[in-house]
Amino acid sequence: MHDSDISAEMDNHRDLSPPAHPGGRSAPPQPFPIRLEPYGLLAAITFTIFLIELLIMVVFQHLPHMPEYLAALCDALLLPALVFPTLYHLLYKPLKQCVLFKEQAEREKDLLIQDLRAALSEVRALEGILPICASCKKIRDDRGYWHMVEAYISAHSEARFSHGICPECAEKLYPDISNDLKSPNP
Repeated sequence: MHDSDISAEMDNHRDLSPPAHPGGRSAPPQPFPIRLEPYGLLAAITFTIFLIELLIMVVFQHLPHMPEYLAALCDALLLPALVFPTLYHLLYKPLKQCVLFKEQAEREKDLLIQDLRAALSEVRALEGILPICASCKKIRDDRGYWHMVEAYISAHSEARFSHGICPECAEKLYPDISNDLKSPNP
């Protein structure tokens, strides 16, 4: 096999690799890769029937001679009795496992999308340019109304405010109290 054949074969099986599972959950064991194209399945079924019919012919050659109608009857009975179980074990069961695996992966993907949408709906962020008054610091909303900074941010995000006073403002607004706090008590 050439390198290009190996990489092409790897590309053929890449679509069957298990998806990443959220939250560290491990993927169920994946069935062996099967070519899911209809022509591949048709070729596998035809080849299986051919091999079983060939096996029946070889067995009949080693049996004592029997009338033609009896050989045809035995062939007609043996062929489905051997083909159906073989196809069941070689094709149907692995295909069913692939389908179940893909359905489970699809369900997990849907759950992950649902979780992500729920998380996204909980995220509230302020973005863009906020028109703010240069004097009183009120913010204008989209409808043209002016709101206090605290009210606007609380309404548009998850932030909450508690009020205090900085030292500069305390000195401007309450100079007597501010001076008392600065001077040491004798």
